[in-house]
Amino acid sequence: MKRMSLLAVLALAACATNTNGTVNHIKNVGSIGGIIQYPGHVVPAVRVCALDTQTQAVSCIKTAAGQSKFQIKNLPAADYQIIASIEQWQFKTGAHVMQVQCIRAPCPAMLKTVSLQAGQALDQIDLNGFYESRDDFPELPKEN
Repeated sequence: MKRMSLLAVLALAACATNTNGTVNHIKNVGSIGGIIQYPGHVVPAVRVCALDTQTQAVSCIKTAAGQSKFQIKNLPAADYQIIASIEQWQFKTGAHVMQVQCIRAPCPAMLKTVSLQAGQALDQIDLNGFYESRDDFPELPKEN
């Protein structure tokens, strides 16, 4: 019987095989998910994107109409802003936002940056603000 080197054993321990047979480095990636709190009776189909605030890298998913939850997987550790776009509904821009206090009302909510650590699953990063448009949100890349 051949013996494996310690380096080979450590490399195998750091990787795992998922259900479709591909190898993921579980300790190096995480996920961000939450609820789509659209201000209407039906949640439309939404394109949700995680924007890395340092590298400007973008990872997007699409949800189906009526789907109230989202999850973006295989994200490296980084600080992200979560932004959504909707094609043909009144409120076309959404995001994970925080309300701010200011002297004049109404005070626009600000994008909230979330920090994802390696291997972490953030699951309460809700899309809690929807607007007809917001010029102060980063523009999402065009879909392919």
